[in-house]
Amino acid sequence: EEIIQPGRILEAIFGISVESMSYPFGESADCFSPDDLRKITPQYKIAFTVDKKVNKQTTSPLQLGRFMPHSTHTACDVLQNLQAIEGAL
Repeated sequence: EEIIQPGRILEAIFGISVESMSYPFGESADCFSPDDLRKITPQYKIAFTVDKKVNKQTTSPLQLGRFMPHSTHTACDVLQNLQAIEGAL
């Protein structure tokens, strides 16, 4: 229910279709697999995990990684972080 309800609330308030979600915190084990998420709800077409990774063409749209830049990061900082993440693959 906590996966489905927030999207429904946003749809009701803003009158839009919510097709994406983002796991707020946690570990990879806290995220549903694409198959399990589809079983729970077909509502989401895109889901961002808690994994810090660079997405490739082969990345499932329901298991997208993310990197959260901070206001103190410069463009060089962001590039270095992304290069470090990609190098760790």
